[in-house]
Amino acid sequence: MKFKDWLLEMQNTQYDYSSIHVNLPDALADEILKWGRQKVSDDDIFVSQQDPSFGREDEMHVTMLYGLHSETSEETKKLLKGEKPIHVTLGKIEVFTNPQKFDVVVIGIESDDLCRLNKKLRDKVEYTNAYKKYRPHATIAYVKKGKGWKHKGLDKWAGKDFTCDSVVFSSKNGVKNSISLK
Repeated sequence: MKFKDWLLEMQNTQYDYSSIHVNLPDALADEILKWGRQKVSDDDIFVSQQDPSFGREDEMHVTMLYGLHSETSEETKKLLKGEKPIHVTLGKIEVFTNPQKFDVVVIGIESDDLCRLNKKLRDKVEYTNAYKKYRPHATIAYVKKGKGWKHKGLDKWAGKDFTCDSVVFSSKNGVKNSISLK
């Protein structure tokens, strides 16, 4: 499957579960997306005809929790009511390995706020998630096995930080709702 075909398919994707995430600021997100297009070659990108969610990330975000069973943001809104804005600091580029056919090029994230809210949500909502430990990160791309290591350790954005005054609830049917934090 060619990258352009994958991108078109991705726009109509349904997911098994809902999720909640924070978006990176537009200027920073654009910089990272541009870097990814320039430095991670199309030949290195992993795509799957069975699951079009692989490939390049097109929306720079940090997932707070994936696997929510709820299709609406109401429960999450109630749980986050009264929460303060979230502070996020970017780290170095890392590579997550997967026993399947791909690796994942990500930017490590440091955020006590995200970790605390991930735990709060896990304790209070119904969700399905195979990962026991929360490792906040911003995905740049899914790449073929062994193709991401050349980027590992790059510290281009390490230490950059930002504050999010909202989170995004993304339902499994693709509808996104912003939840304000005050």
